[in-house]
Amino acid sequence: MQLPDVSAAQQLALLDRFVEDNVRGVVVTDARRIDNPVVFVNRAFEVITGYTSAEVVGRNCRFLQSGGSDQPGLLSLRAALAAGTGIKVLLLNCRKDGAPFFNELSLTPIRDESGILTHFLGSIEDVSAREAVKKALEVEHSRTRALVESISDAFFSLDAHWRFTFVNGQAERLLGRQREQLQGFSVWDSFPELSDSGFGRSYRQAVASGSQGVHTEYYAPLDKWFEARIYPTDNGLTVLFQDVTERQTRESRRRYEAEHDRLTGLPNRAAFLTKVAQVITPAVGNRCAFCAIAFFDLDEFKEVNDMLGHGAGNDVLQNVARRLQAFCGSEHLLAHMNGDEFAVLWRCADVRKACALTEDLLACIAQPMRVSDTDLSLGASAGVACYPDAGASVEDLLRHAETAMYEAKAAGKFTFRAYHGDIAARAVHKLTLLRELSTALEHGEFFLVFQPQVSLPDRRIVGGEALIRWMHPARGLIMPCAFIPIAEEFSHILRIGEWVVDAACRQLGLWLPRLSPDFRLAVNISARHVMDPSLAAFIQRCLEHYGVPGRHLELELTEASLAADVVSVARSLEAVRDIGVSISVDDFGTGYSNLRYLHQFPISTLKVDRSFIEDLPANVASAKMVNAIIGIARSLGLKTLAEGVETSEQLACVESLGCDLYQGYVLSRPVSAADFEVFLD
Repeated sequence: MQLPDVSAAQQLALLDRFVEDNVRGVVVTDARRIDNPVVFVNRAFEVITGYTSAEVVGRNCRFLQSGGSDQPGLLSLRAALAAGTGIKVLLLNCRKDGAPFFNELSLTPIRDESGILTHFLGSIEDVSAREAVKKALEVEHSRTRALVESISDAFFSLDAHWRFTFVNGQAERLLGRQREQLQGFSVWDSFPELSDSGFGRSYRQAVASGSQGVHTEYYAPLDKWFEARIYPTDNGLTVLFQDVTERQTRESRRRYEAEHDRLTGLPNRAAFLTKVAQVITPAVGNRCAFCAIAFFDLDEFKEVNDMLGHGAGNDVLQNVARRLQAFCGSEHLLAHMNGDEFAVLWRCADVRKACALTEDLLACIAQPMRVSDTDLSLGASAGVACYPDAGASVEDLLRHAETAMYEAKAAGKFTFRAYHGDIAARAVHKLTLLRELSTALEHGEFFLVFQPQVSLPDRRIVGGEALIRWMHPARGLIMPCAFIPIAEEFSHILRIGEWVVDAACRQLGLWLPRLSPDFRLAVNISARHVMDPSLAAFIQRCLEHYGVPGRHLELELTEASLAADVVSVARSLEAVRDIGVSISVDDFGTGYSNLRYLHQFPISTLKVDRSFIEDLPANVASAKMVNAIIGIARSLGLKTLAEGVETSEQLACVESLGCDLYQGYVLSRPVSAADFEVFLD
């Protein structure tokens, strides 16, 4: 290239100045001479190599070689020199002081006007620092790759175009692909289902926001649960992920077990409350206009457990659960609340439909079932509480449904009641009475009345029955039928029963000088007392405290009390008998009579229930029933007592049937202790 208006001498001067001032080293060799000797080097060459121009000119550049003659760059350089072509190579050279350095050499052939090669122009640059950084990066990359390969997590990286740039071995195994099948290819093309999945959305969100994230999801094409930790980078994305299928299976199982009853497989109480709340809470979704909770309790389930065993009871619960599931399907929410209690959330249009569904479900439960080689027909009682009239919260609805269920039981069982204002009022009354029962003992509001028991046929007073009454300070006299069932439902019956036994023993102590040797005063005790292993010890303390022999006291039990844990009841009653106290069965014939129980327990008397006496002598069936009970008692060596005898005709009938004892209004109503003393003279 010629510079305009510049003489040849000036151009040479400028060229010389450019070469000398160049930061790159410049070396010129003579290609026409043997061994291609150096004919010129600039100042930068001297600085880079440590050699002066005088030490270099006339020599072949091979004196700079280091690291062996088989360097790839050196071999390429020799080929270019031989061919007279240009080349750019990286050489490991050696300075004059012996220090190695990386030399980036650019070689250009120089030819004359006729095209004959005359010289080679070389430009050198010390790139040792660059190569050191490059080497360090390679080492670091190698270490990083080794680390990524060694970790238990699967790993892959994507570039800005969503192409795989690296896939480790664990990712190959989990994804079922070789890295050669993935690297360089788009993640969306390699896994098309990923684009619309939660993983795909998480990847795009991480890139868009520049923030890392964690996502766990079931990926159907691979039939696995994956957990991915997503990290955006300057030019793409890196993902660490692992197969969490086993963990998710455990978690799913744990959640299932926490929300379901193990015996029936139905949702449990906690799950039911949560799901009902989701239906009726506006914040969770669109609030329903109407729904209803039906709360079910199996009637006489305790008797099944006691007679057939808990295994049979479990079979009953599972059988009922299957029936309820078949009836409710997926439309209604069913749960096993506790023990023999179930609940259903009816998703229906109105109260009438909820009641109709409840009635149909009761009929479904009542169908006979075969359990432990026994045909059973169990019923249930149910209460219905409708949203929103019966409550705006799930707690209120469930509480009111339970309250209505107890109303159904009180009405005779095997039916249902819908919660309404009257039930609410009765529930409040019940709670009030329960609270007042707690203080009645402390305030001395209970007292006893006594009804004589007469021997047939000599008409001799041989005993009596002590009956509790409650003189309420505001309501006046309250009969036991109004408060004993409530007390039995809770723990109050224990304290009341203990008070009755103590008060009866105290009265016997006062009467003791006037009592005949065979006089016995009967007191009623509950099933809870019978199950108490300390019952006999408590009675003995009362007898000893008032100086009363045990033969003057009798305990009256119901048939239901005997149908509890046979071993525990027998042990408790035998301890009572051992202190001289006799035992009778009250209201015999109205419960689950079992001759085996009568034979196992130390019973002395059966009391024929008043329901069989009130129709005598006109009702032939009642007469036959009384006659059968007397026959059973005689066969077991027991006495019989007819209770509720109100007319002389009834008295004549029970006497003709062979009854041993009677009590009832025909002789006397229950009277005070002072009035009863006339029967002791």
